Amino acid sequence: MNCSFIIFVQTNILIVDSSPIFNYLQDHIKRKLINLLIAMPFWVIPFILFKRSFFTIPIYAQLSLIFCLCLSWYILNVFLVLIITSGFLEKTERIDELIPEIITFSSICSISILILIGYYFSLSLTSFLVLAFISILLLKMVLIFIFLLKSVYYSLRKS
Repeated sequence: MNCSFIIFVQTNILIVDSSPIFNYLQDHIKRKLINLLIAMPFWVIPFILFKRSFFTIPIYAQLSLIFCLCLSWYILNVFLVLIITSGFLEKTERIDELIPEIITFSSICSISILILIGYYFSLSLTSFLVLAFISILLLKMVLIFIFLLKSVYYSLRKS
């Protein structure tokens, strides 16, 4: 089985090409998977800082939990970035191309800031996870509220 990965740049997008796996996937799915894999190591840091005993369990359980947390964080960031780009930014072709990279960047920045906050206040792992997911959900709700206020304001202004 050939597991070697060839990394090359095609129109400023990093694409990983492996014989049987990635050849059948579309480019946008490849980009999303790669962006998810880029963000995944940032979810190891909270376990190192807040729960060192986590690394005594088998590696497949560790990777599964980290992948699930990263995937759920990534999905929440997808909704957050889509709210921001649809409500506040002008739709251009360039923005639509960059949405996966914007999602990855916002995901990494937000988890890094929350790790700093959690480390500063010496939170436990469960407290950190609650803080992280509640903060992104609250931010999403605030942005939806602002977007709704903006749309109501423009509809009242037109009439």
